[in-house]
This record gives sequence, C-alpha cells and structure tokens, in this order.
Amino acid sequence: MYMIMIYSLCTACASQYISSPMNTPLFSEKGEVLVEAGVSPNSIFANGSYAFSKKYAAIASCDVSFRNFSDAADIFSATAGGETAIFAFGGDEAHRAFEAGVGRFNLLKSEDLLFETFAGIRYGSSISPNNEYPTEGPEYYNKAQYLQGFIQANFGKKRKWYEFGWAARMAYSYHDENDVELRSSYMYIHRNYSMIHLEPLCFAHVGCEHIKFTMRAGFHAGVYLGANFSELLYGNPHISAGLSVRF
Repeated sequence: MYMIMIYSLCTACASQYISSPMNTPLFSEKGEVLVEAGVSPNSIFANGSYAFSKKYAAIASCDVSFRNFSDAADIFSATAGGETAIFAFGGDEAHRAFEAGVGRFNLLKSEDLLFETFAGIRYGSSISPNNEYPTEGPEYYNKAQYLQGFIQANFGKKRKWYEFGWAARMAYSYHDENDVELRSSYMYIHRNYSMIHLEPLCFAHVGCEHIKFTMRAGFHAGVYLGANFSELLYGNPHISAGLSVRF
C-alpha cells in the first residue's frame, strides 16, 4: 500500500511531459530508412530515421496524447465519484511534442552488435483544466511548453526476423508554465523551471524482413531544478507497441 501511495505521488505531476517514443533504428549501412507508428497508454506516435551517409543518420519523432481528441486521459484511467484518477501514465493533459536529432551509427564496426548515439532537441506543449482544483470547463486552465536538449544511445542486435536491444536518454529541459482563471476575477500565475531527465528502455522488433511488430518498455525519471514545488522527483513508465517498416 505504501509503495502504491509513493508511486501515485511520483506520477501525479508527470502530465506536462510525456516521455519520448525513442527512435531505435540500429542502422548498419548508408541509405537505410526506418518508419514506425504506434500507441502507448496515453498517446499515439510516429518515428522516422534515415542513414544519410556511411556514418551519420537523422531521426525525428512526434507524439500526441489522447486528451487532444477525448476526455479520456489514458487507457488505464478510472472515473469514480465524478472525478478521474490517473494511475500511472500521466495522460491527463493535452500534450503534443516533436523532436529531431542527428547521430552516428555502427560505432562498434561489428556485424553482430550495433551501437549508435544521437543528440537532438525536443519541443512540447500541454494544456488542460488545472488538476489542483475541481473547476471544470475553459474558465480555469493550465498551459505549459518546454524545450529540451537530449543525448541518446542505442545498443542491440539486428537480424532478418528480429531486432532487440536497449536504449538510454539523458536530457535537460526548460519549462514555461501558466495558470489562468477567466472567471469573475482574472488570475494569472507564471512560473519557469528546469528539469533533468533519465529515460532507459528495452525494445524488440519481431516480424518479416521489412515489416515488424515493435514493443518498448522503459521508465522516465525527472528532477525539478530551482522550482517552488513540493515535488522534487517524479517518474512514470513507458510502454508502447506499433508497426515498423524498414527500407
């Protein structure tokens, strides 16, 4: 019970940042292309990667949370007594994000094990009724945006019928957040803060030579820097599945 309570506290404020569905292309030669689309418990996403030279590749990704289309926060949300409880995946805000980066692949010069690194930037935004108050409707809302810089490493094995491996990302982000109330008295609260992120995950792609079913499982941990918040640390799991096509 205590572990559940601690976990709930850690995940309560995670909605303004949804962890990235990281690109894990495991490229081995120039000209390779990998595109992927999938779904997680709180969002849908699309990834794209291209090895434009013998050493370097570009990656791009976008993800959009379910709250942009529906009142449902995430797949595992539950409603009781007129209020929605968010268990674990932080989808209670309408979140959108896009990222792009470049990196080097096949750093081990091995046909058996592949290692690649990337660096890039990510921009995200979110908006929703503020979770700290029971007010419903557009009169009171929370709006935030962030800019993030990240470095990422992928390590794994690639075969004709399957691919698997591990990835890890470290990142720094700057957040700009506003609370706005448009009722009888106008209220505007503005705050800025920074965060450090750590996102490890494992992945597997299984199928035929060009089309594979993809799975990811990982965790996101974030630490606030210089913010007037009681929460110093939060985390949430990342689980996703989709289809990838390799050219």
